[in-house]
Amino acid sequence: MGNGADEWAYVIDDNCLVRGSLEDMLLHLKFNTQCFTSGAEFLSEQKKLRPGVVFLDVRMPELDGWSVLDRLLSLWTHAPVVMISGHGDVPMAVNAMRSGASYFLEKPFGPDELSMVIETVARPMLHSAAGSIARFSAKDAVASLTKREAEILKHLVDGHQNRAIAQMLGISPRTVEVHRARIMMRLRASSFAHLVRIAIMAEND
Repeated sequence: MGNGADEWAYVIDDNCLVRGSLEDMLLHLKFNTQCFTSGAEFLSEQKKLRPGVVFLDVRMPELDGWSVLDRLLSLWTHAPVVMISGHGDVPMAVNAMRSGASYFLEKPFGPDELSMVIETVARPMLHSAAGSIARFSAKDAVASLTKREAEILKHLVDGHQNRAIAQMLGISPRTVEVHRARIMMRLRASSFAHLVRIAIMAEND
């Protein structure tokens, strides 16, 4: 279904309610949108499609999101891929982005969160090979953190909660919360998933 825009978005999810809701939100954001009920269906059509942003469900029958991600990126090397899941956690988000995804969204999510992902990740990647955080080097940004902030960032990306980090470092959970807020601000992260993305980009920068 198109609306005359030059940008394309593809939704791959076996849940018809998720497909319909996401399609409506993407059309509102001026994307031509095409939906697929399975990863196999998308991959069979991929060569005929214009590259665009892909919203890919993690858990699908037959071919799961991880398998689809690997195959679609072999053809669309720089495509922004947003992994989506109703059973997400920090390790899954980290794994998704280390596997080549551009972002991770946990269901359910609304128009505001989707718009943020589109404007900070998807559209910049579609229009620039430099990627969604092209305005600054992720490696330099992470290097600007204090030793304690860098230590806490590593624990956060490893999936540890504030209380566990506090116990490991011998500080209070409140102190961890303060450091976490400062890290978000210094790295200009708009969400925790965005923070994870910056940290992973810094590893590969």
